[in-house]
Amino acid sequence: MRFSRGLRGLIRDLLSDDIVARKRAGEMLSRARDPETFVALIEALGETDDRELRYYILCLIGNVVRNNKNVLEGLKGTGLIEKIIGVTSKLDDFMLYKLTTLYLYRIGDPRLAPVLFETARRLKSEYCAATDETVDIIEGFIRMGSSVVDVLIGALGDRDPCIRHIAVIALGYIGDGRA
Repeated sequence: MRFSRGLRGLIRDLLSDDIVARKRAGEMLSRARDPETFVALIEALGETDDRELRYYILCLIGNVVRNNKNVLEGLKGTGLIEKIIGVTSKLDDFMLYKLTTLYLYRIGDPRLAPVLFETARRLKSEYCAATDETVDIIEGFIRMGSSVVDVLIGALGDRDPCIRHIAVIALGYIGDGRA
């Protein structure tokens, strides 16, 4: 799926060094409410190493979600999920954690299961044991429901105790008989 020329131009301006163009693009993007803009902003996160700009983009993503309460649920089952997955490997640990625990877990698309697991893998083990740090990841698996039970059962044999911890709790809440 390709984004419109106008959206691509706004993202280009957002990522530019031109402060005026960046501000104008940010103002326009902050009023958006569509899934394409949500995903284009996530892609923009993966295109910059500028920490301040990444935080700004994260705020813009929040505006899109506030402007359309159904934007996250509307992504489930669409081709845009693949674009999100493609970007996550470009994100540092903190930005992946923020993106996952603020937004991605709420989508409920089973194709995001590897992203949730990768987010958990990047947590330090002492944070994984603290359920507060993993509750959104667990909720993401619960939202995916029985479609991820086999993946979660497979995760019970993972070397990473954090992954096993999350799988056990999520399986308990999903309550599928296969577990």
